[in-house]
Amino acid sequence: VEDKLQDGVPETIACLNLADIKIWVLTGDKLETAMNIGYSCNMLRDDMNEVFIISGYTLLEVKQQLRSAKEQILGLSRVSSSGDVEKADMFGEDSVFEETIIAEYALVINGHSL
Repeated sequence: VEDKLQDGVPETIACLNLADIKIWVLTGDKLETAMNIGYSCNMLRDDMNEVFIISGYTLLEVKQQLRSAKEQILGLSRVSSSGDVEKADMFGEDSVFEETIIAEYALVINGHSL
């Protein structure tokens, strides 16, 4: 049995993405099914820099996985508000809010990690 997306879902999500609207989806599906849905509606794409999967069983594991994802994202080049490309300062608290990350990422969190 295959669940199909309603007509127009991928196009609607693409329009929301073009408007720079951030989309979050909460589903009770298994990880594989949820990711397949994400790819079929173009929320997840092969051309993304990274799709991070958080699958820790303990609070410590989840925190470590989230921290690792954040460090990988912030470790890449960013564009500052003045337009200069620079290396991210992973230790600066406000730096992520003052600069735009020039890449696309997705974060998939499974149920036991929530």
